[in-house]
Amino acid sequence: MRHVFISYIRENSSEVQRLCSGLTQHGVEVWLDRNDIAVGARWKQAIRRAIREGAFFVACFSKQYNEREKTFMNEELTIAMEELRQRPTDKTWFIPIKLSECEIPDRDIGAGETLQDLQYVELYKGWEDGIRRIVEVTLPQVPAEKTPQRNIKELQEILGSASPYYDLSSQISPSMVEIKVTEKYPGASRDHPITLSGKLILPDSPRGRKVRGDLEALHKWGTPVEIRKPYITGFEPPDFITRITGPPGELSMLRLQPKASKEPLPVRIDIVPSEGGPYSLECVELIRQRVGTEEVLLTSEGQNIPIKIRLTLNIAAKTARIDFQCSFENLNVKQVLDCLRLQDVLSKDGTIFISKTVDGLELLKLPITEGQIAPPSEDWIGLLEDLVFIQTRTHCQVWFPSRKIAAEDLNTVAKVKRILTTGQTEGTWDSFTVSLYKKGVENLLNRIENTSDQAIPLVLEIQETERVLGTEIPLGPVRICMEQAILENEMEELRRFSRTTSEKDSLQLRFRPHGSNHVVMSYVNWQV
Repeated sequence: MRHVFISYIRENSSEVQRLCSGLTQHGVEVWLDRNDIAVGARWKQAIRRAIREGAFFVACFSKQYNEREKTFMNEELTIAMEELRQRPTDKTWFIPIKLSECEIPDRDIGAGETLQDLQYVELYKGWEDGIRRIVEVTLPQVPAEKTPQRNIKELQEILGSASPYYDLSSQISPSMVEIKVTEKYPGASRDHPITLSGKLILPDSPRGRKVRGDLEALHKWGTPVEIRKPYITGFEPPDFITRITGPPGELSMLRLQPKASKEPLPVRIDIVPSEGGPYSLECVELIRQRVGTEEVLLTSEGQNIPIKIRLTLNIAAKTARIDFQCSFENLNVKQVLDCLRLQDVLSKDGTIFISKTVDGLELLKLPITEGQIAPPSEDWIGLLEDLVFIQTRTHCQVWFPSRKIAAEDLNTVAKVKRILTTGQTEGTWDSFTVSLYKKGVENLLNRIENTSDQAIPLVLEIQETERVLGTEIPLGPVRICMEQAILENEMEELRRFSRTTSEKDSLQLRFRPHGSNHVVMSYVNWQV
């Protein structure tokens, strides 16, 4: 199968690499300038030839492309449009894709049409679906009588009995059948190893040298490697697979990786820094993920806990390194604080002790050198400690937000912490509005009419809640004490309301300060 040419700008290199990985995983051969132009070659000629000889041309448009004034991608588009004009209009060749919300250029492709008339793929709205649509167009279609689908029933019958030592599962697409082989019992691969024969031919080219380096990494560090045609020749699978697939055809991809452990090793990790308190992780389940002659990698990535541990053992140097990852998504503030405290202890000099959970036997003792991990911000730790205090005192779970924390959020946290600590808060006021039912209005009316002063002390009780990072925190009844307040409503309005309304009606009253505008708010549930 001929290649698919990928046209892009350097600012989108990471997205394009993701696109290429998705296509190659489905057996699509891509042509990318940084991988496929040999050292010393005339790169402009190589690009022109690759475009004209390509089975398809994929143009990656983006917001960054729209903002560029000059780019060689425009030259690639010009060559591609010249090629497109010479091709049949009923066959797809030029595939526009959008990596982000952007405009496709309104460039003429002949016959009164422009690039905007070609159906495009909005990859940024759904990578999996977008890559599937591109694969459906770019992979050669196999005649119906040769597709694996016609033998699905037969395939399912054979899978279970193909081998006494291995289970087989299949994933079928219109162009290929992928077979996964797993042990039927632990140790089957040791007792009855699978023998594959074939030959790898690695040329002295950028891609060939990369594959050679990947194979060395597999041997030393256990890093998985994918080898694709045309580097594989003479491949012969084991007999129990050819019973299903028939005589071996052209192999599009071979993936090599060390056997990963299925059985987790439960351990306890204790970290003792040179200063500050210790930190412990209970029952971490480590699984051997990569095994090489020089390095072994153990991880807890399969365990359903927020903190993911990676333990790298360097066999040659007899050293080890511990790293961790933590996504704050869907975590409460206590869990996020635990992640930052782990980061804090790992940023200092100290020692890590790893022991088996079952019997407490020590497996490993590692020194920590200060500076290997950057310490967390003290401001962040302080904020999270305040949030955990609020969560603990109110028994309301506070979730860490996905949005940016604003200054208003910080002020709210400080206010709620002060309320929960002291039971009151003070401030000033310019005006105050409150709704009272009929009985409350009558009591206020009696107080005002029985005093000669226009201003009166005002004490009100209300229920209050505060929203802390999206979580409603109930603060309960609040007694508001204002030293001197003047009612702005007319007295006749209060008298008329008390005479003509029912007990369930309410009246909105407006007050303003007289003299001092000092106010004290006492929170009944949190009084010291």
